[in-house]
Amino acid sequence: MKKSIETVHTFHGKETTIVIIYLGVGEDHEGAANWASNSPDILNVAVTRAKNRVIIVGNKKLWGDKEYFKEAVKELSRGLIL
Repeated sequence: MKKSIETVHTFHGKETTIVIIYLGVGEDHEGAANWASNSPDILNVAVTRAKNRVIIVGNKKLWGDKEYFKEAVKELSRGLIL
């Protein structure tokens, strides 16, 4: 299996079996989380690249109430333990 680590922007137009999204923002940098969640585009590209599985790693407390991400948490919680 080919492994690759890329940003959402460089992964645009590609797809893979599993996508792991790492939301590496701490509670002390909420401005960065607000920026990333101000449009559905970043999350949409990340989620739609996966053929079989999406894994999101991040602070649920921080991201769970952000626009677009709260819907992802709800949808993904059906198949993942959060």
